[in-house]
Amino acid sequence: MNRPPITEVLKERLLYFDGAMGTMVQKRGLEAGEAPEVFSLSHPDVITDIHKRYLDAGANIITANTFGANAHKLASTGLTPDEVVAASVTLARKAAGERAYVALDIGPIGELLEPMGTLSFEEAYEQFKEQAIAGERSGADLALIETMSDLYEIKAAVLAVKENTKLPVFATLTVEENGRTFTGCDMEAFAVLAESLGVCAIGLNCSLGPVQMLPHVKRLTGLTSLPVIFQPNAGLPHVINGTVSYDITPEQFGTCQHEAATAGVSIIGGCCGTTPDYIAEAVRQTDGLPMPKRSKDFSPRLCVPTAAVPFSEKTVIANLEDPNKNETLKECYHCNDASELINLALDAADEGAEVFCINTAVPGIDEISMMETAVKEVQTLCRLPLLLSASSPEALEAGLRCVNGRAAVSIPNREDFCAVAKKYGAVIQYR
Repeated sequence: MNRPPITEVLKERLLYFDGAMGTMVQKRGLEAGEAPEVFSLSHPDVITDIHKRYLDAGANIITANTFGANAHKLASTGLTPDEVVAASVTLARKAAGERAYVALDIGPIGELLEPMGTLSFEEAYEQFKEQAIAGERSGADLALIETMSDLYEIKAAVLAVKENTKLPVFATLTVEENGRTFTGCDMEAFAVLAESLGVCAIGLNCSLGPVQMLPHVKRLTGLTSLPVIFQPNAGLPHVINGTVSYDITPEQFGTCQHEAATAGVSIIGGCCGTTPDYIAEAVRQTDGLPMPKRSKDFSPRLCVPTAAVPFSEKTVIANLEDPNKNETLKECYHCNDASELINLALDAADEGAEVFCINTAVPGIDEISMMETAVKEVQTLCRLPLLLSASSPEALEAGLRCVNGRAAVSIPNREDFCAVAKKYGAVIQYR
């Protein structure tokens, strides 16, 4: 492969994703309720033609037809994620050749993760892992984790890709007009988590048209040092005589993309309702624009799904006392019980604390299990970011993996502890 890694190209020039796949496939015979991903096996010529039309429009990143190629969404089709991903990525790879990069498309699983739903973090991780491995094996150049609304699901997907492949990761959030997702996820929290986990580019897609999404993507460019992606719909949908249409023309779409590019966006594309005409117009109106400078330097930030908070020497941290001096807490720890810790966390939040410390360094307990229980249960009821402290790197990792957001850690200056903290992007305090 003669093309340079996409991470290098990101530093040099604007990049262009393609547009909608579902809209295009519907026009080519997809039945209501049928999974678009199945077309990669039943109608490979159709999928190949769609890819080529986007390439001809100027796209240099082609998105494989794998958005819903996970075990949950494919359960009723009789097909496995491995089969669908392999077929879809292979089609995109052959169509793109050396003209473009191929993105493995990873969408939401379709079930809410705990505690909002019943799907566990590790179950979600395993489904994303299956997609990621199949995508890399079939020739994808990067993974696009898109249309996400749950920060915990984003974390599961990012870790699944990074721990099992060498694919660069892009991630996009889908927000409502208030700038948050339907689960309440905040854009800054998304930016903080994505940066801490080593994502290469972040952005917004779907839900809104370019006019409605513009103020939000402009805000996002000020919240991150990463390249920013802008993939709005073709306006807002309207149903006329049973047919869905969108209210933005390709020319208007291109005008909005030009405004976004001059405001700091460096990766352009489209979502629902966009066609090759929309991408061609976006390319026409933005090609040759200078790359925005992404040299912002941010002080350390922690986050929970709904908010991000600065972390410094002035941060008010609750529950820093040695847990061995609290007999009630010690007794709970020996029973793998987080009830006392939850009480302390809720009191701390009421009293104005900004961060809550979970320290499980108590002799004689199953510390790995206790740390996992503590993090899961505390963050279910308390919205404060966490600072974790443990007596072993294994217990620390058990907690960091469960954190829904970005945490800080209080650790000894040892290689094993530092490696765990850096893997999960935690802010480090040495003790």
